[in-house]
Amino acid sequence: MIARLLLRPILLLRPIILGMMMIPAYTIAQQENVIPAAYRYGEPGDVFSSNVPLNELNIHAYKHFHRLFSSGVTAEYWMKTADGFQANFVQNNQQHKAYFDRHGYFKYSLMSYEGKDIPRLAGELIRLHYPDYWINVVTEIYDGERTSYMVRIVNSSSIKTLAVYDGQVDVMEEMVNGGR
Repeated sequence: MIARLLLRPILLLRPIILGMMMIPAYTIAQQENVIPAAYRYGEPGDVFSSNVPLNELNIHAYKHFHRLFSSGVTAEYWMKTADGFQANFVQNNQQHKAYFDRHGYFKYSLMSYEGKDIPRLAGELIRLHYPDYWINVVTEIYDGERTSYMVRIVNSSSIKTLAVYDGQVDVMEEMVNGGR
């Protein structure tokens, strides 16, 4: 019984002592994992940003990116994602996104723009199939070999999302339009 009374304070103090020792360790670990909103690299006029430190970006993705998009790139921002890497950038006043796998190989790129800027052949193909619609928004998809398009077309009663590739037009989505 006396042994139990002597052990009781130790049993009560043990979690408190361990907790006091762990609080500073936990706080230090949290401080080391704080990541700033963006890292900036490069010389003035040739700067890019990232959501991770430079050593966490894949050099192969960076090289592939600059080989594919060699001129006029501005506002370059790299992100490390669960699937690999994403580069957001502006080229020729158009917003782009390029995606790379974990090994740095190019997967595809996206570029969005207004319907009036759609390439002539894709625009004519859509106008041929849907003459009473106007082309609203275009997302251009490039996979390294071919370009395809996701196109939103609109009229007073309907909104359609089309996939345009290899001379074909497929309806991907159709919605009722409540007004222009």
